[in-house]
Formats: sequence, C-alpha cells, structure tokens
Amino acid sequence: MRHSVYYFCNSYNYEFRASFTCYRGMRTSRSNSLAQNLKLTWSSDWIDVLSGVPQGLVLGPVLFLIFINDLDYGIESWILKFADDTTIFNRVNCTADVERLQKDWHSLITWSEEWHMLFNVSKCKVVHVGTMQFERQYFMNDQKLEFVTQEKDLGVLISNVLMLD
Repeated sequence: MRHSVYYFCNSYNYEFRASFTCYRGMRTSRSNSLAQNLKLTWSSDWIDVLSGVPQGLVLGPVLFLIFINDLDYGIESWILKFADDTTIFNRVNCTADVERLQKDWHSLITWSEEWHMLFNVSKCKVVHVGTMQFERQYFMNDQKLEFVTQEKDLGVLISNVLMLD
C-alpha cells in the first residue's frame, strides 16, 4: 500500500485500510424455497481472498485512484486518466519529440510491470492528428502499436483530421 502513504500518513488510517484489504474470506451461499414451510440453504466453504476490494463499495474506486495516482510521475507528455483508461499525447514535430513520446510509453510500461497492472497492448492505438504528421513506429513491450485514422476515446470518436462524431 505504498501509494496511499502519500495521502494518509498517520498509522491509524494505514492500519484501517490494510485490515480492510487484507485477511478477508469469502463464500457462496444460496437458498431456495421448495415448499411452503421448507427452506433449503447451501453454502460453500470459506476461502481466503488474497487481493482486491469487495465489489459495490465506494472505497474500491477511491483506492484505485490512489493506487494509479503516481502513474504519470516522470512523464513529459500530456496524460489523461479516467478510471482504467489512459491516454498519452504530445505534439510531434521532430525525431526528439518521437523519442520523448517513446520514452514516456516505456515509463508507463515500467510502472505497470512494477505494480502488476499490465496494459493490454492490443488495445493501444496511435492516431496522428493534424496535417503536419511526423509519422514513426511506436512500441510498447517490443510490440508495434497499431496506427489508426480514428479511435473512440470515452465514447467520442476522434479522427486524424479532428472531425468529432
């Protein structure tokens, strides 16, 4: 829980969050009414939950935001984060700009490997926007990123000529 130390420095808060996300168990239960007065109930055995936050709690999204808050440290390009979507962009006019953007992608991959939250590279795309396009291949995890002329980002279709649909 290294990320949360930046936000909640006293030991009480840290211990509460650690106990909330550690040493938990779960099981499945089901009950049926077969007859008027007869109820059958079935439950599985308890098993340890080794990671994660229980679904349906407000604390889950808050912990996720705290966890990914340092994703953009050291990134020189613009970066947008919304839930589990990340968009990185910058103006590219020369080879140095291309190298800076590639270095930022490498930084994102390094962060994701360190914290075991890997990017799905097959879903990562490159869109060159504008008329002065300095095109070059970009890579994540030694995989070439796909070039597309338009991509949907948070429900908005963005094209390489900035026509929004």
